[in-house]
Amino acid sequence: MPPRPPFKRVDAFPIDLMMPAPQSRTMAVPTTLRKIDCIMVKVDDVDKAREFYVRVFGLIPMWRDAISAGLKFPESDAEIVLHCLKEIPARVDVTYLVDDVVAAVEALKSEGCAIAAPPFDVAIGKCAVIVDPFGTAMTIIDMTKGPRT
Repeated sequence: MPPRPPFKRVDAFPIDLMMPAPQSRTMAVPTTLRKIDCIMVKVDDVDKAREFYVRVFGLIPMWRDAISAGLKFPESDAEIVLHCLKEIPARVDVTYLVDDVVAAVEALKSEGCAIAAPPFDVAIGKCAVIVDPFGTAMTIIDMTKGPRT
């Protein structure tokens, strides 16, 4: 087999797309997605799904309420939340943490996002579902009521 030629880097993007975003951790704006808070998984039977995810995937039970259960990853502070909430339209949904859902929704509307589900109350604060200008639905959540204990 002939030797492989040396790797040549080809920059496919203009330089400005490769630079860091103008805001940083110290400059949060209402639309800043701070981290992935959880992955919401819609199920028909929360108890059966909880037992399965603990037994098969090795997740750690953290909390349970009437319509959902939080399971922690062994090596992350993100959770899988098994739920049966009709307000969350997707079967599997990544939920992003923001400082204030109500403020974020208003700012995102002005940036061209559509609101699929306006802010609604959840145990830890507020939640909403927005759709970006490219058609991607995103769930945002805040912790204005504080974390689960």
